[in-house]
Amino acid sequence: GESGKPGISGLNGERGPPGPQGLPGLAGTAGEPGRDGNPGSDGLPGRDGSPGGKGDRGENGSPGAPGAPGHPGPPGPVGPAGKSGDRGETGPAGPAGAPGPAGSRGAPGPQGPRGDKGETGERGASGIKGHRGFPGNPGAPGSPGPAGHQGAVGSPGPAGPRGPVGPSGPPGKDGTSGHPGPIGPPGPRGNRGERGSEGSPGHPGQPGPPGPPGAPGPCCGYGAGAAIAGTGGEKAGMLAPYYGDDPLDFKINTEEIMSSLKSVNGQIESLISPDGSRKNPARNCRDLKFCHPELKSGEYWVDPNQGCKMDAIKVFCNMETGETCINASPSSVPRKNWFIDSSGEKKYVWFGESMDGGFQFNYGNPELPEDILDVQLAFLRLLSSRASQNITYHCKNSIAYMDQASGNVKKALKLMGSNEGEFKAEGNSKFIYTVLEDGCTRHTGEWSKTVFEYRTRKAVRLPIVDIAPYDIGGPDQEFGVDLGPVCFL
Repeated sequence: GESGKPGISGLNGERGPPGPQGLPGLAGTAGEPGRDGNPGSDGLPGRDGSPGGKGDRGENGSPGAPGAPGHPGPPGPVGPAGKSGDRGETGPAGPAGAPGPAGSRGAPGPQGPRGDKGETGERGASGIKGHRGFPGNPGAPGSPGPAGHQGAVGSPGPAGPRGPVGPSGPPGKDGTSGHPGPIGPPGPRGNRGERGSEGSPGHPGQPGPPGPPGAPGPCCGYGAGAAIAGTGGEKAGMLAPYYGDDPLDFKINTEEIMSSLKSVNGQIESLISPDGSRKNPARNCRDLKFCHPELKSGEYWVDPNQGCKMDAIKVFCNMETGETCINASPSSVPRKNWFIDSSGEKKYVWFGESMDGGFQFNYGNPELPEDILDVQLAFLRLLSSRASQNITYHCKNSIAYMDQASGNVKKALKLMGSNEGEFKAEGNSKFIYTVLEDGCTRHTGEWSKTVFEYRTRKAVRLPIVDIAPYDIGGPDQEFGVDLGPVCFL
């Protein structure tokens, strides 16, 4: 018989179970009519047919029933925030809330119209004593009282410290002629004058009365000599004996000798004890003070190298101390803008060496050559045991010593001495100057000044010949200098 149809494949596509036994096959075509045989006995049932071949893949079965829900997965990452939604429409008004607490008391209303006058009330009880009132305003000023008695004169205050030597002032106007001084002592006797011209011969005199008789003549042999002497005494000269008041033509002039001795004595005296005049200069003011303690302070002439007095220099002598003080020439540097640095970098700049129009400082009589003044200064230093000088720095927007903003002296001036040593605000104590007054500590746009002083026991270090400011270079920064005299002792 025909093999059964393959079963419908399951969802998983596995082979299905074998189908049921097939039906008997169809009747074959009718054979030729045979002879009618004897009816045969029933045959045995035929064998089972062999299994049919593998059928075609069945069509997909209908979907199975839904499975049970799986376990919830882990939460995914937070997604980006969504755009703000459009503002929702205003919801309906909520129900009225409970009444709020009472509000604060309102401002008083406007004053109502004046009411009718009430009836007089009964007298109230006495109130308690009130607090003490505040003090009243001060009254108007009273009229001025009578003037008090003059107080007693106070005792004089102590003398202040001696101030620094100021710069030399300009020469004063010519004073009026003073009264004639007393007649001085008589000068030394002058040299003997030249012999005058011969006078005219005088008239012959009257003959004198006869003289008394002479002594008896000498003995023989001597008369001849006496006779010669009597007649030709003038020609015989010193051969003739000197009798009584005969004129002696060969007389020695003692007055002339005494006059010459006095003159020489006066010259020696002036060398030993000079008076500080141009004709008779001293070596220095200390010598002048020793020789003439009565002299007052003032200008005198000194010649430290003691050579020819034509190179003497004029100085100021402080006779209280014996100091020899020499003025600078010129004694000041004009106040102006001496230096502009477009780079804006601050640095020390020497006035005499580097600034346009600057100069190093000279000292002594301006009419004398510089080399002569240098020699005189060198000798004066050798004769001195100490020296001092002060200078005044005039500033406009320029720090001279202390910088008020930083509180240090990093911008302080430098000064140069005569042997090229530098004097500073800090460092080696031998080269530190002192500051007597400091008005240049900040930029104010106004002129002010700072006074420097340097004192030393090495006279070779002075005078000051140049200065180097640090805080300059801007278009609004100006300075000037007053040079005090250099004093040697």
